[in-house]
Order: sequence, then C-alpha cells, then structure tokens
Amino acid sequence: VASGWGIVSVTSASNVNVVNSTFDSNDGEYGCLYLQYCRGVVIDTVTMQHNDGTKTAGIYFDSYNDEAIVNDVSFIFNRGGEAGAAVYVNTENWYVAFSNVVFDNNVAVTEGGAMYIGDNNINFTFTGATFQSNIAGSNGGALYVDASNYLTVADSMFLNNTGVNGGAMYLNSDNNGVFITSTDFNYNI
Repeated sequence: VASGWGIVSVTSASNVNVVNSTFDSNDGEYGCLYLQYCRGVVIDTVTMQHNDGTKTAGIYFDSYNDEAIVNDVSFIFNRGGEAGAAVYVNTENWYVAFSNVVFDNNVAVTEGGAMYIGDNNINFTFTGATFQSNIAGSNGGALYVDASNYLTVADSMFLNNTGVNGGAMYLNSDNNGVFITSTDFNYNI
C-alpha cells in the first residue's frame, strides 16, 4: 500500500483538471485522487478501475473544497477499506455535479458501496448516473448520505446494489433536501 494521501494528491490549488485519464490497479491509502482545499475541480472522461485503498479506492474529497464537476467518469471494480469504495466526501459547504457517471461493482467494508457523502452541508447533483452491482458491508449499497446535505438525483438508475439497510441508498437523518426524479430502482437488496 502506498503511504501518504493518494496516488495523485492535490492540496490548495485552483482550476484542477483531470481529463482523459485512466487509473488502473493502484493501491493507495486515500485512493487514486486526493483533493484538499481545491477550487474549480473538473474531472472529465476518466476511468478508475481495479483500485484498492485503505480508506477509499477512487477519489477522496477532503476539507473545504469549492465546486467540482465530474462528467463521463467510470468507477469499476474498486475496493475501499472503509466507506465509499469509489468516492469518499469529507468536506464542507460545497457543490458537486456528477453527470453521465457509472459506478459498477465497487465494494466498501462499511457504508456506501460506491460513494460516501459526509455530514457537512454539501449540495450533490447526479444526472444520468448508473449505480450497478455495488456492495456495502453495512448501510447504503450504492450511496450513503449522512446528515445536513442536499441531494438531487435525476434520470439515473440503481440496479442490483446490496447493503444491510438501503440496498440502493441510505439517507441518514436530518438531510436538508432530497429530490429524486425520473430514476429507476431495480433489484436492490
């Protein structure tokens, strides 16, 4: 296991762009991409597959990031040692838009087989997202959303995800707003 934050670590930067890239078969403590105190993050046309991490295997958003756009990204067969195998969010007062993303066959030991969103007033939007065959050892087979967040899911699909509670998603108490439209939930347990 690589020591330190991630395979690629970015701290205190503006206009962070990760485009047309592949992260395959990496092993890092905080995943492939660790972002802290960043502004203007764009992740576009990226594949993260077969990665392992002590915390998460894909992207770890940490501490007061600003806005992020995640478009046309695939997270496939990633294994997280804790929550959120593909994406783990531990930041405050932030806006993130995910569009045309695929979370397929990711496994987390605890919450959020594909993604874990912490409890810090974060505004998340998913449009055209596919969450398929993700597994969480506890709550939120695909998605775990802790308290005090805003969540919008539109034109998306949750298929065959598994969690102890919330096979597709687990929404912890006191979320500020949850809006789900034109989204299919099939065969989740």
